[in-house]
Amino acid sequence: MKNLNNRICLAADCLLVNVALFAALMIKFDANIPENLLKIIPFNFLITTTVSILVFNIFGIYSMLWNYASVEELLKIFWATMTSVIVQLLLAAYFNVMFPVSVYITCWMITFYFIGGTRFIVRITRSIKAKKRKNTHKKE
Repeated sequence: MKNLNNRICLAADCLLVNVALFAALMIKFDANIPENLLKIIPFNFLITTTVSILVFNIFGIYSMLWNYASVEELLKIFWATMTSVIVQLLLAAYFNVMFPVSVYITCWMITFYFIGGTRFIVRITRSIKAKKRKNTHKKE
């Protein structure tokens, strides 16, 4: 965690991975999540947050230079999010707090979109700011 942007991404990831899981549940059950599954959501949020941050760190997601994000970085995010969700599923099964498998598949797709999207928003924002600075210096 060398810079502020990576810390912001870490905080955003903690929120987004859980939003992805909850959204996957809402999609699966048409916003009518069964009571027995509602009871295990908090423990699953703990699993999701812990596993995701550890796996993303192992894959180097927090040490990438997002100024130069490309297909290679997107592939890292693809594999990191997939690995994270697989580990979450395995831990949930171990602790007997598992959701239907389709929830984990949907969760992975949403997580990939969220995590990849936030990184490329960072890149686009930096690119726009750099162009504005460049244009400002040309006018002077």
